[in-house]
Order: sequence, then structure tokens, then C-alpha cells
Amino acid sequence: MEQRVLNIEEIDLLESCLIELAAYHNKVSTHFNSIYPLKPYHETLNTMKKQMRESSGIVNGLLLDGEIIGFCKISFERKSGTLDYLYVNKKYRNRGYGRLLMDWAMKEFQRNDVEIIDLKIVAGNSADKMYKKYGFQPQLTVMSKIIE
Repeated sequence: MEQRVLNIEEIDLLESCLIELAAYHNKVSTHFNSIYPLKPYHETLNTMKKQMRESSGIVNGLLLDGEIIGFCKISFERKSGTLDYLYVNKKYRNRGYGRLLMDWAMKEFQRNDVEIIDLKIVAGNSADKMYKKYGFQPQLTVMSKIIE
């Protein structure tokens, strides 16, 4: 297994990861089980590339036999950081790969003098336990309503 920062040319390879992540969010979401992804995949991938070009975002990947099995995308602006994505392929979960990605993210935030880190988590996602182990606590509650 190889862990490294991905380059811009590799970002489009994350589309299958985003598709699986959206399916997972639709499955576990407490109240919104059909709204993911919130925006088209190509927009998300283009935003990642833009932030990488502007040096305001980094994507770290886990590769096994040349296949991306997980990734973490972070961004920062001044003293604030955001953990935008943390994904591990379901076949490789519960093996410590999420921790590897989180440890990388926390070091990058420190290296960039970030003072506060935000992340959003889908209500119903069991990953909140891992985030709490890293010291994350609820700051606010975002409530949503689907207009029919």
C-alpha cells in the first residue's frame, strides 16, 4: 500500500470513490437518503483541481496495486482548515486506513498553521466516532428541508 499526495492529473480517478461515497451517504443518512451527491461529480473534481492549483487544497491518496482505495481532501484559508473528504473503499475499512489519512490531515493542518478545523458529517454516518477520537466536537447543527 502506498500513501502519497495526488497530483492534479490523478484527481479525475477519484470519481468512482465519490460515487461510492454518495451511495454510502444515501444509505446511512438519517433523513435524506436520496439527495447525494449534492452537486455533479465533475464540479467536485474541478473544485479539487482549482484548489490544488491555488495551493489552498491537497488530496492524499491510498493506492494498492495502482488503484486508489482511499483518499482525504483538505483545504485551508488563513488560519481555518476544512476536512472536505475522507473516504476508504468499503473492502478496506476497519484496517486503520482512515486513521492513516486522518493522521496525515492533522499534520498538514499543523504544518499550515491552521488553528481551527471544520468538517461536515452526514447524520447517521458512524465515522463520527473516529472524528471524536481526534478531538472534534459539534459546533453547530445544520438543518435542511427538501422542497417538493
